[in-house]
Amino acid sequence: MTDTSEADAHRILESRPTIDAAEIDYKALITEIRDVFSDLAPDLTWPEGEIEPYEGGTFCEDPFANLSDAWSRIYRGPSEGAIRDDQWPAAEKRILSVAKDYGFTEVVSKSHRPGLHILSIKGKWGEILDISSAANTTLTLYGGCFIDPDKTPWTLADPPPSATRLHRTGRSRARGAGTSGRSKTRFSAHPDRRPW
Repeated sequence: MTDTSEADAHRILESRPTIDAAEIDYKALITEIRDVFSDLAPDLTWPEGEIEPYEGGTFCEDPFANLSDAWSRIYRGPSEGAIRDDQWPAAEKRILSVAKDYGFTEVVSKSHRPGLHILSIKGKWGEILDISSAANTTLTLYGGCFIDPDKTPWTLADPPPSATRLHRTGRSRARGAGTSGRSKTRFSAHPDRRPW
């Protein structure tokens, strides 16, 4: 990317909410979808406590991958148990209604067959909500890319060494040297390259 295109990418992120503001909506969305499943199948067991995200600058894809203060988070909400096959149509209808309220309007994939139901919905910031119900039920939200005000921006002319390894390119300068060998693909937010 050129300096100009990176500046344009940063302006796009400046028009979005901060990552912490986005997280409030993400957690609320997951909570509401959990409630949909629990209403249909009261025996489902969800983890107790706060929904804690996975975080990493390398979750951001182009055109934001080279911005040091661009950040993204991934949220997971697994449960023990699942709804019955005959309950899935009602669940899907309610999930789509709830997701729409949070800007998730584009169904990017779905698959329904006995014992396995999958639904993926894309949001307005490029985030993806993945829902699967088989023996257990899993909710995974791959968050969009936002500015984290706690991260200090740096210029391309003088990036800090740590940013070169992970936050700027998502690739190490010397692959295979300890944890620096981790690649951007492993930490991608795209649903076809998930870390799970």
